[in-house]
Amino acid sequence: MAENDKAPLLGLHHAAVDAAVIKGTLTNSTTQQPHLRTAPPCPKCGVIATPQIAPGNGPHAFRANCAHCGSFVQWLSKYPPAEREARRQHYRQQALAQKPASPRQLACLQALGDAGPPPENMAEASERIGNLKRGRVA
Repeated sequence: MAENDKAPLLGLHHAAVDAAVIKGTLTNSTTQQPHLRTAPPCPKCGVIATPQIAPGNGPHAFRANCAHCGSFVQWLSKYPPAEREARRQHYRQQALAQKPASPRQLACLQALGDAGPPPENMAEASERIGNLKRGRVA
């Protein structure tokens, strides 16, 4: 890796958090991912500086600690924001598919003029409501 491909870790949420990040360097990803360019202020001392990266615990991959006072700043994800959102939506849909349609969803479908059979679950009801609101008929 060329020397100009290294950049200090200025933000959080990098997909390839590894030993290079723990050492305080990050590959060219900071130029490719703008969300890595700003550091949050320390909630204790208020310093805005590159956080120190430490191993996380439990479900958290890593933690950011204030370089000035050492207090906790923020948990770090091993996934970039787009992938985190995609994973969140995937698991949300799985959860909605396990629950029956709510009375409010059924009332909304009726008010929107849905003539189909009752939806089997919340996910299906939500999709049909969205389609009806956008003018699509199944």
